[in-house]
Amino acid sequence: MAYLYLTAKPYIQFTRNSSERMQNVRNKITIIVYFVLFHSQAFGQSIIEMIDRASNATFTAIACDKDLHPIDTARAFFISADGLAITSAALFQNADTLIFSDHQNRRLSISRVLAIHEWSNLAIIQVAGIRNRDSDYLLPERTSFSTPSEILAFTYAENANEAFTLGEIQSVLHSGFLGRSATVTINNGNSSRAAPIINSNGYFIGIYGYLPTRSQGILISSHIIHDEQWTSINLPWYKFKRHMYKSRLTTSLMFQAIVLQEMELWLDAARTYTSSIRVIPDKAELYALRAICRYQYGNHIGGEEDCNRSVSLNPSSALPHLANAINNINQKQYRSALDHLVSCVESEKPPVQAWLMLGQIQALHGQVREAYASYTLAIEQDSLFATGYYERGRLLMQHATDQERALNDFMLAARLNYQLPGVYTLIGNIRLNQMDYLEAINDFNRALRTNPEDVHALMNRGIAHYNTGLKEQACEDWDTAGRLGNTQAFRLISRHCSELRRSRNTSGR
Repeated sequence: MAYLYLTAKPYIQFTRNSSERMQNVRNKITIIVYFVLFHSQAFGQSIIEMIDRASNATFTAIACDKDLHPIDTARAFFISADGLAITSAALFQNADTLIFSDHQNRRLSISRVLAIHEWSNLAIIQVAGIRNRDSDYLLPERTSFSTPSEILAFTYAENANEAFTLGEIQSVLHSGFLGRSATVTINNGNSSRAAPIINSNGYFIGIYGYLPTRSQGILISSHIIHDEQWTSINLPWYKFKRHMYKSRLTTSLMFQAIVLQEMELWLDAARTYTSSIRVIPDKAELYALRAICRYQYGNHIGGEEDCNRSVSLNPSSALPHLANAINNINQKQYRSALDHLVSCVESEKPPVQAWLMLGQIQALHGQVREAYASYTLAIEQDSLFATGYYERGRLLMQHATDQERALNDFMLAARLNYQLPGVYTLIGNIRLNQMDYLEAINDFNRALRTNPEDVHALMNRGIAHYNTGLKEQACEDWDTAGRLGNTQAFRLISRHCSELRRSRNTSGR
């Protein structure tokens, strides 16, 4: 499996009294928080205050045509006390006027479009009409989101009292264009795009994105606010809405394509890149990314054409080399892959995935020190790149005498992405070798919650159970592993469980 690293001022009328609305929100959220998320009453009170602040910072943005007919809806939220806010860039596509609602300030209006992040389809705007400089706003949590975990999103609802949704983080995605993101169980449609998301501690950790072709909610990390890929606009709204490049700056197709690619839906991603290219025909990255997708489902001619087109648009781009390397690895042409990866990492902005793949090839050929250096460079380039820690941990586990370093890497990898293949089994194996049996059992339990058919976790949890005197549980684990096809399990059962079975039969009489 090849990973890709790459990611007029309207008057607002409230339908209900603002204080009554907020009191209803408090009441309803309090019920959810107390009975679903939190256990401590004292802790819960502070969480309610944080939820209130997030709710107060959030509002609804409605795009209208020249006749003030609504044509699109999204969420928005303040990121500063002086009116900086984030919303969906796609909202601007066909908008003549933007109307803001569901906020304590009743005369909000868009003043300027300051910047657009094309890959996440988010926009930073300046909002006019802020009366109270003490208005609530959100700042990103310093640490990235944890997995698995529960979340609360301030989604759109026709009844403003219900403008929040509880959900869970599902699968972690990682792209150089989006950074660390994830699929979530929240599915509230396009109208909830750009809704802020908080974690179970009340901290702002993400922004809601939506993949319409899959009806899938996406968590975009709140760290995207500090990303270097924002395109500066800094135009008044009346000028931006007539901007000649507005369509290409505000299309959501790039966001949809990169998410589909990270979900390894190669054909769907390639088709979405094709739609993106129709809007932005001169963006070299789109051709290289489509090449990766085409290579993955076997369209080698199309992939080669895309790589050539990408190089013609940007000769210094690293992505065509990455695409060709992925194609070479899939065909086990490791020498050619190595050449492309070396060219890739020597470029000005090498994708982190290139360092990872280079390390994997080096490890495959026994170049341990070189592989370790490549994995380390991947981690230094992106400290949230879970697969970098995972691969370095595997290398250390195989070749280093100090297993503690491998354990630390696996622990970091698991915290960033607990669904990495067998990561908790590997952690448990190290703890088992350290004779830390109780912790090893906990790790194997986590592994089996993710994959109940992990025979290695079953076998080794059985050993840990046996060494803590839990012989019956040990035999149950080995029996399950045996039924899943592990023949060594029957030897352990024969050696260690026959006496237990005889005692059961005797007591049964």
